[in-house]
Amino acid sequence: MDYVFENEDLKNIAISGAYSVGKSSILESYKTLQLNKKFLHISLAHFRAEEDKSNMDEDVSDSSEIKLIKESILEGKILNQLIHQIPPSCIPQTNFRVKQEISHTKIISWVIATTIFMVALFHVLFFSSWKSYVDTISFAQIKKILSFTAENDFRLVSCAVSIVIAMIFLYHIYKAQVNKGIFKKVSADKFAIEIFEGSEDSYFDKYLNEVLCLFDQCGADVIVFEDMDRYNANRIFERLREVNTLINAQRCKTDKNQPLRFFYLLRDDIFVSKDRTKFFDFILPIVPIVDGSNSYDQFIGHLTGSGVLELFEESFLQGLSLYIDDMRILKNICNEFTIYDS
Repeated sequence: MDYVFENEDLKNIAISGAYSVGKSSILESYKTLQLNKKFLHISLAHFRAEEDKSNMDEDVSDSSEIKLIKESILEGKILNQLIHQIPPSCIPQTNFRVKQEISHTKIISWVIATTIFMVALFHVLFFSSWKSYVDTISFAQIKKILSFTAENDFRLVSCAVSIVIAMIFLYHIYKAQVNKGIFKKVSADKFAIEIFEGSEDSYFDKYLNEVLCLFDQCGADVIVFEDMDRYNANRIFERLREVNTLINAQRCKTDKNQPLRFFYLLRDDIFVSKDRTKFFDFILPIVPIVDGSNSYDQFIGHLTGSGVLELFEESFLQGLSLYIDDMRILKNICNEFTIYDS
């Protein structure tokens, strides 16, 4: 892992191993030693029910369509999880954001500013009518209070106030246009001008600029993709590698010296041999801690820690251990037995 971070050319790293082999645990352990690096996790767990397996066997002819759907779903899920882990203030130029509660103070401020602008503007435009109306007021106190607003000098004040507030409004509108592109088309009857050309592509292709902005502005040194191999949609890895290449190409043009690395937690057989070495810059295989040959010792350790080892016969545990090659299942068996025994 240290070797990976010491070499800037290594940007797409695979941590490979069977399910429940401990890929996530090893990465979490390494994170405790690298507090200066920020890791952002995108987990796409997918558990297939038995009926789903039978349906897939029956619909082999539609496998290409299923794969296409899965790739689009994966792209949407990746963007969704990424958006929810980035503060909106860090990605002002994207249209992707999490809905937040609007501050009442902000709303009141905009209402007051709009009211002042309208009053000042009407005062400037209809100054003569307002001056005549003030002269006709019969109440002395009210006329005295409003009389200074009918003076010519006060008209300059209203003009200055309306201009300042208008400039503030234009600033926010221009900022929203630059960041969001809120005005996309100007049309008049049958005449229309496309300010921003539409695109028929979807997800990563359609929103490529915004996707690159999300990944680049996430503030992470490493983005970890977990359980994507469960979908059997290998083309998503090609898309992510392309995104990684474009992001790091942009970073080379700026002051960001550290590359953005993608870590993929995958099973061993996700790619054929040549594709594995061609796609990933570095592959870190994880050796299983539990298999049929050593699960008996693991049982002894966990059952001893729970204080229930004496309830089992040695021959029974030896026979059972031959079928256990998953640490999660082993721990679950021990935990459930302890609960039932109590």
